[in-house]
Amino acid sequence: MSATMQPQPGMAPPPAPPAMVPNPAFAQWQQAQQAAQAVQQANAKKQQQFDAACALIKSDGVRGFKLDIEADSTIAADEQAEKQARTEFLQQMIPMLEQVVPLAQGNPPLAALAKEMSLFAVRGFRVARTLEEAFEQAFDAIAKMPPNPKVTGHGDKGPTQNPAVDQAKIAADVHDTQMKTQTDQMAIAQKAQQAADQVQIERERAASDAENDHADLALRAAELHQRGLLEAARTMKTESASAEGLK
Repeated sequence: MSATMQPQPGMAPPPAPPAMVPNPAFAQWQQAQQAAQAVQQANAKKQQQFDAACALIKSDGVRGFKLDIEADSTIAADEQAEKQARTEFLQQMIPMLEQVVPLAQGNPPLAALAKEMSLFAVRGFRVARTLEEAFEQAFDAIAKMPPNPKVTGHGDKGPTQNPAVDQAKIAADVHDTQMKTQTDQMAIAQKAQQAADQVQIERERAASDAENDHADLALRAAELHQRGLLEAARTMKTESASAEGLK
């Protein structure tokens, strides 16, 4: 058994061990490590925000745009159905206009009635809905024209007119209206495409800015980390030189 040394009465207690002095270099190294960790945490947060932004852009693109893909056979069938509908519309409307237009010319009350009857017939054809405004303007103009001298309101044979000339004129008006409608549709489609291109450019610009910010943060973190390592190595070298000098 080992005996513990007890201080004898009248003897002074042993001296206390010297207090440890903190190393300033070690404290600086700890601060550099904490700064590097803070930068890494900030980078991680920025990365999360960037990923969330990318996910939002992708989901917004899916919700904001709808693509309608049709096979060639489907498109051909739709075009054929539309051609048949237009042909049927012209076959029904031209004879009607041949009858009502001469009577409505220069006769506002009858022109108003003819306009409503024509619009009633036009609304029954889906392909002709874009012509409603043109019909309204045409009958308003017909009502303000001088009366047709070829039209007689009495007699056994009723109104007299030139069907070939009227039919050609109506066909020309319909053709002009269709051309104007196609031009307007092309202009609308072009504006829509330009708006979509601008949205894509803005999204790509936002993504590029986010990537540049992320790269800058990563570079700064690397610089701070490298600086901390250099400071730590320099401190360790200084302490080693001091220890060698003490020996």
